[in-house]
Amino acid sequence: MSADELKQKGNEAFKRNEFKLACEIFTEAIELDSTNHVLYSNRSAARVILILCVFFVHTVVYIFEAFFDRLHLFEKMRLLFLVRKE
Repeated sequence: MSADELKQKGNEAFKRNEFKLACEIFTEAIELDSTNHVLYSNRSAARVILILCVFFVHTVVYIFEAFFDRLHLFEKMRLLFLVRKE
């Protein structure tokens, strides 16, 4: 398969949101044609999106953990307040 065919295949994977696969395909195309700057650019775009996805997932997990930790703390405080009133 030629570098141009791999580029098309990588672009199709990118459009399907298969960014890891797109990175692998672009890397394979770069091995065949290391002078094609578009391949490097496309691979970089796919890598940036992968990094942003990982960052987003970690951020969401952190926010939910913090929320539920506070919710648990507020529940303990409420129970403590109810016990003191009685």
